[in-house]
Amino acid sequence: MADIQYRWGIVGQGSDVVLAKNLELPQFKVYKHLQRRKVEVLSTGKSFVLFCLPVFLI
Repeated sequence: MADIQYRWGIVGQGSDVVLAKNLELPQFKVYKHLQRRKVEVLSTGKSFVLFCLPVFLI
């Protein structure tokens, strides 16, 4: 298993970011994640940015 997998465009999940059920890091437990979407308007066009911040328990 990879430590972290990134997947976008998961239909029907109700969220832009979904954490894998089996996500583990040896010294931490994943408590939740925070997410935010943002559209940046640049001179070359629009850029869509997705921020994801995992919150860990130690």
